[in-house]
Amino acid sequence: MLDRRFAMARTTVIVLIAITLFGFGFTYAVGPFRYQPTVVATSASGQRAVAYVVGLRDTQMRVFVGSGLTRRDAGSIGPPCGLHAEIRAYWLSDNEVKITTAYNNYDIHLDPKTGKPLNRFGEICSP
Repeated sequence: MLDRRFAMARTTVIVLIAITLFGFGFTYAVGPFRYQPTVVATSASGQRAVAYVVGLRDTQMRVFVGSGLTRRDAGSIGPPCGLHAEIRAYWLSDNEVKITTAYNNYDIHLDPKTGKPLNRFGEICSP
């Protein structure tokens, strides 16, 4: 009788470990909580940045405002055209950034107060 309890407890522990490993593997492989920003360019003042953000469903170019712990997402410029390695960004001023991709060049204007993008990439990779 005692051996049966130990066997049952051991089987329960093995099943729980297998379920936990499967759960962690699924979460890591599928990445439902994935949010990986990669800063492409930062303005001269250091208060604005353009980042390439890889998410679960899509990839976006986003504008961030502030620095350090006060940095926040100001808005999306849209999904980029072309490969990540081919995207370049150049700040013309704190309120204007030029983004070049394999398909086109874009002048993105930002709201001076909030940093929110006033224009976005075209729907089909056109300005």
